[in-house]
Amino acid sequence: MNEDPLAAFRRFFTDDRHVALTDALLTWSLRHCACDRGTPWHARSSFYSATFAHHCAPPDATWQEVSSSGKFLVVCFSIDDGPRDELQLLTRQLTSGQPPRAGELGQLHQALLADLRASTADTAHVERGLIAYCSAAAVEGTRGARRITPEQFHDTRRSLIAADGFIALWRSLRDLSVPHDEHVVDRVAEMAYLANDLASLEKETRPGSQDAPESNYILFTAARSGLTVQEATTRAVDRYNALADTLARAEVGPLTTLLHAFVDGYLHTHLVLSGTRYPGAEQNLRRLRAASRPVDDPQAG
Repeated sequence: MNEDPLAAFRRFFTDDRHVALTDALLTWSLRHCACDRGTPWHARSSFYSATFAHHCAPPDATWQEVSSSGKFLVVCFSIDDGPRDELQLLTRQLTSGQPPRAGELGQLHQALLADLRASTADTAHVERGLIAYCSAAAVEGTRGARRITPEQFHDTRRSLIAADGFIALWRSLRDLSVPHDEHVVDRVAEMAYLANDLASLEKETRPGSQDAPESNYILFTAARSGLTVQEATTRAVDRYNALADTLARAEVGPLTTLLHAFVDGYLHTHLVLSGTRYPGAEQNLRRLRAASRPVDDPQAG
């Protein structure tokens, strides 16, 4: 009898689409596998990717849209957890305009773009988002927190969690080019890395952690300002909630609806994964407000 590679994650599925998406992403990942990490690693990556894609999708998302966003996230998880030399090679190839042939990462990159082009989506912004993600991941942990400015941290962090690329993907799928609303996208990307960094804080403050302070807003803020980690955590929560209140007041439209779905789904996913990928994260994440609720909603806190 063949063992179910997704058995450990079955209890976290929310509905049939979530199950189908995870199964489809695992099949897609294994089809392009050129590594020795084995099926369990791909199963975990596919589950994480499917969970984010499923919960961050707008209510009217089609299967094709959710599937494409899931494949994008598979690429990102593979970049994040894959061999560093392969990442550095892929980064050099992408930034120099060469065809990406960096092992499995190159294969996944090409397969994703082929999938998007088949759906007639413009991939230019998505490709730029992936280049920014690879470039940020390739240098992660090589600079001390005191050597980069808050502005540099912001730009790097929003790329490093793939928020820019993910939003660009959905905008491409729905042909949403709204240049004058870029400041709203910037705020949502900041909310995403604040939620991510609050979720991963406990793991990154454990004894023996190899994560660098400049890879987490709370640790970066504490290292530069002299605040305690607890004080920096409160600053991160307050900043997130202020941005959520601003986004809740934004004029409703196709892009705003998309961003609400993304950022609230992103927060919900971190809560869902607090029992697997982000142990101990729930307490901090429960302090964050949903952006799609009115500010005066009694449940908004």
